[in-house]
Amino acid sequence: MENEKESRVLTAAKTVFLRHGYRRVTMQDIADEAGISRPALYLIYPNKEQVFLAVVGDVAAKNLEFIRGDLWAYSTTESKLHLAFEIWAVEPFRIMLESPDAKDLVDCTHGFASGIMDKATAEFEALLVEILSPAVKTPVTSMAGESELQAEEIAHLLASSIHGFKESAKSIRELRTMINGLITLTIAALRTPSFEAARA
Repeated sequence: MENEKESRVLTAAKTVFLRHGYRRVTMQDIADEAGISRPALYLIYPNKEQVFLAVVGDVAAKNLEFIRGDLWAYSTTESKLHLAFEIWAVEPFRIMLESPDAKDLVDCTHGFASGIMDKATAEFEALLVEILSPAVKTPVTSMAGESELQAEEIAHLLASSIHGFKESAKSIRELRTMINGLITLTIAALRTPSFEAARA
């Protein structure tokens, strides 16, 4: 019963945060949307910041769960990367574009919620490593021969690039174009003769 109530609170909080941003939302707003009293809400979460942190963590966890749940239906590294970035980057970007107070939410996510986002990003990178590992069986030597890129490093480069794309893109179409280009470059690099030789 408590888990059901907490789930209802998180759903309600996500709705009001997207509708009004973080700063304008009160604990009373969240309680009203969840259909519970404010004292009952305080029994679950001590303050609005904790509610927001829980929402951010819940959304990230569900996105990772959705990606893992659908990966089996895709057979290539390229298609799996497209799936992962569509759920992890494009869908949240779409939701933020539809929120009138998106900047407020982004500021909070990169502010006091940054610890949760860092943890979620690390988990996303670990998922990218799983996707990339079959194609990166041995470290990739750079053209200059100065360093080797392993699946973990490629995953970090991809995840970091997506973060930058989301900050600069003005539309979903532009974001998808950037992501498609990044994936195309990554797959092309994995198929270069020097990389194929390294795998041999």
